[in-house]
Parts: sequence; structure tokens; C-alpha cells
Amino acid sequence: MKSISSRVLSVLLVVVMVFSVIPAVSAYSGVSGWAADSIAAMDDLGLIPDSLADANLSRNISRANMCRVAMLAYTKITGKTPDLPSSHPFSDTTDPDIERAYSIGLIVGDGDRRFRPNDSLKRAESFKIMYQFLDLVGYSISEQDKADLSSFRDAGSLPGWAKDATQTVVGLGIVNGTGKELSWRNYTAAQEALTLFYRTYKIAASDSNPGETVPPVSSDFINLAGWAKDTVYKMDDLGLIPSEVRTSPMNGSITRANMCKVVMRAYEQLSGKKLGNPGSSPFNDTNDTDILNANKLGIVNGMGDGSFKPNSPITRQDFFAVAARFLNAIGYKKTDNKSVDLSAYRDSNRISGYAIAPTRLLIGIGAVEGTDDHKLNPRNEIVCQESLVIFYRIYSFYTNWDGTSRPEAAEEKAAAVVAYAKQYLGYDYTYGGRDPETGFDCSGFVYYVYKNFGYNLVPGALSQWEMLDTEVDREDLLPGDLVFFSDDGTPEEMCHIAIYIGGDSIIHASTPSTGVIISSLDEPFYVNKYLGAKRVIE
Repeated sequence: MKSISSRVLSVLLVVVMVFSVIPAVSAYSGVSGWAADSIAAMDDLGLIPDSLADANLSRNISRANMCRVAMLAYTKITGKTPDLPSSHPFSDTTDPDIERAYSIGLIVGDGDRRFRPNDSLKRAESFKIMYQFLDLVGYSISEQDKADLSSFRDAGSLPGWAKDATQTVVGLGIVNGTGKELSWRNYTAAQEALTLFYRTYKIAASDSNPGETVPPVSSDFINLAGWAKDTVYKMDDLGLIPSEVRTSPMNGSITRANMCKVVMRAYEQLSGKKLGNPGSSPFNDTNDTDILNANKLGIVNGMGDGSFKPNSPITRQDFFAVAARFLNAIGYKKTDNKSVDLSAYRDSNRISGYAIAPTRLLIGIGAVEGTDDHKLNPRNEIVCQESLVIFYRIYSFYTNWDGTSRPEAAEEKAAAVVAYAKQYLGYDYTYGGRDPETGFDCSGFVYYVYKNFGYNLVPGALSQWEMLDTEVDREDLLPGDLVFFSDDGTPEEMCHIAIYIGGDSIIHASTPSTGVIISSLDEPFYVNKYLGAKRVIE
């Protein structure tokens, strides 16, 4: 553990760094708020080449400029400038930084003696360069550094040459992905490349020289709890955390104004629209552009007395309402999920009328889960890091949801539903039964299992079919979906219902002779009687 004196020194160094780099950042154009701190630190360390001095850093970085950044960092850490190769390795460039990078094994060409220096750098290529850089400056990469990439939907298509590199940069926290994808095929904006490379440099410099003080990366938040760390970093990577929020204690409240800033960043990113000045303010206490645009879009309202109270903390139920309206503003049409039973929460009677539908909607998509003691605490102030975690789930839901996929929080809830249902394997079948004491019928079993997770799927297969909106094709089934069967192919002749558990299997209260069992959807009865499926957890 560091001594108090070293911590004080570190704080002083950070303060000096903050004030010394502010002019440097202003020298670059196209710098987003989320990247400003890292780019300032890179500039302060002298790791941004002259070729990027007048560049718009929101545009893609070239392969040549990435080499220049890496070579500056290599020389700074090792104190060495690599020798040029004896002959030019590429037919399309004699750039000394590219040739030196080639000579030490940092980069290779495309197999045709060309390097294509002016082409934009892809994310997978940046992963490989950062991985090679760590190795070349002496960082000992171990198997423990490598992450399991199975949670990323596009990991399976990673080319072999990028696999180890990607596992390592994800495992070390350099790269967090974009939602549920690595987006390895995408090009890399200069500000993103510099931010990621700064994280790489920080790891390498600390390993090679433990006494060196490296300025903090932009993701060094104040009082950020371990449970929120990964998600907040993902929000930061997406550019959704404004500087006003980043510099606030993560364990404190978030203001109404700052919530608007987060929301509007996400809106502009997802809608592709850059909103300008919306005109005169309808509020008597703020002219903040983000607040006014959020109000114009119907995402936020005032307080009823002409004020907005921008500096006041936002309550949990107000946050739920804002988040639900944000979903509506970007095109998600559903405004409620009446299958969610709020009475499952001990303090549901404290939810104001305007927040009931938004709360049910967010619970239904897995964004809001309640506390361990089954409370929602609707009138409490929401903690900053919690608001960012919930908002990331909402952002992830919208970016991933296409009727066939769900965000991580919803997947976890669905897995919990399946695990809970399996506890009742072998329990009796009783017509009209809806609890373990008396036994279950098919719809009673579904009702009981989902009631445990806050959903009110009233008993009766037809009623459950009619109350759920989202239909799911057979090939798109996900665990937790409800599968319906009919004698003649119509809902009116519904004869059975089951919970899909994955692997073409269902769990259900089948017959008096079998009770609760697991069956295959490929069995002739289920093939012939299959009516359709609907999604509860979205």
C-alpha cells in the first residue's frame, strides 16, 4: 500500500497535470469530452506526433499515424530509437517511423510489400499493435491477462491473427467493446486510438518503471465502486459521460442537468442527429442547451412553477420516467409493460402515478431490478454510478434489440427464470394449480415462476398469449420465452404453454402422470401443435 506522503504527492502531480494540459487539448479539433483527459495526458507526455497536431481527432486515424504514436511511446519507455532496416520493406512508403516499427516487429505489411500508410486503421489492427507494443517494451503477458470473449457477439468471426491480442487488451481493461460487440471490423477514430493507446502506455510504463507517475486516464473516476466499474467504463468508451459527470463523485447523486447531458449524448449518437440551439427557454432558471433539447423532445419536463431546478438531484422515479421517454424519443414505441407486477416490490405504493408505466417498462427490459430487500426506493435520490449502470442497460437494450436479442441484464434475468423453474422438476400436475403446495397446471406453472420475478402473467394460456405483445419466430427463441400450442392453430383452441429453456427444450407442467418435466420441441406433439412464442423479458 502506498504511503500517505506518496498519495499526497500523486494528488499534487495530478493537479499540476490538469492545469498544465488544458491549453494543449485546445490545440486539437474534434475532441469529444470523453477523450479530452486522455488526449491531454498523451500530449503532456509528448506522445502525439506532429502529423496529428492540426488533425480533426474525430476522424479515423491512419495506419501511418498509429505507427508514429507507437514509436514515440516505445522510445519514451525504452530510451531507444530502433535502427532502420537495411532495405526498404515496403513499396509504398519510406516513412522512418513505419520502417522502424517494422524492424522491431510492431507491424507487418499486407503480404504484397505494401503497407498502405494512408488507409484508416481498423480496430482489430489497433488491438494487435497495442498487444505487440506491450510485448516489445517488456510487459510480460500471461494467460491471466486474457479475457473470455464469448460475451461479444462478433468474437467468433475474429481473424486468428487478432485473437490473442484482443483477449489481452480486453482482459487488461484497455478495450471494453461497444455494447455487446467488439466492433473489430470498424475503423478507429484518432481520439479513440489515442485514448486506448494511453491506457496501454500506462500499463507498460507502470510495469517497466514502478516509480514513474503516469497521469490518470479519463476513466479514473472518483469513488467508483467495483460493481459499477466495468459498465461505467463502457459508458465512457461510448463517449456518453460528459466532463461534468466524470468529475463528480460516483457515489453521490446526479443532478437533473447532468442527467440531461448524458441522455442527449446518447440521443445524438443513436439518432445520428446533431441538435443545435432550440431557441428560447421555457424555464426561468436555465438556458442549458441539453436541457432545452431534452424538453423539446419530450424527454424531460419542468417543475410546474416555471423552473427546471437543474442543480437539484434527480430522484429514482424521475430518472425512470426520463429513461423511458428517452427510449420513446429514439423510436422504441412501447411505453409500458403491464405484465410486470409492481406489487412484488415492498414500496410500490410510493411510486407516483406518472412513474408507474416507465418503471414497469424498465423492469420489463431488465434495466431496473430493485434492491436485495425487494424495494425500488422511488423517491430516493439516484446515485450517479447507479444511474450510469441503468442507463447503459437501456442503451444496450436499444442497440441490441431487434426482436431476437437482449441486453446482458435481460439475459441474466432470463437465466435466473430458467434456473428457478428447474427447481420444480417432478412436482405434481394439478388442473388449475398455481403453487408448489397444490401442484401446477401449464399456465399456473408459468404464472408462479414469473410472479417470483415481478411479472403478473395471469393464469390461463389464452390470457397469457393476449397480454404479451412481442411475438418471436421459432428460430429466434431465447431462454425465458413462452411457447404456446394449439389444437387447430388458433389462439382460441390453445391447449398448452411452456417456458423455453434453450437447446430446443421447454420446461412445463405436462400431464398428471409426468408433472413438471423438460421436453424437446422436436417431439411430434409439439411440432404438430406449435402455435407460436412470445417474449416476456425483453
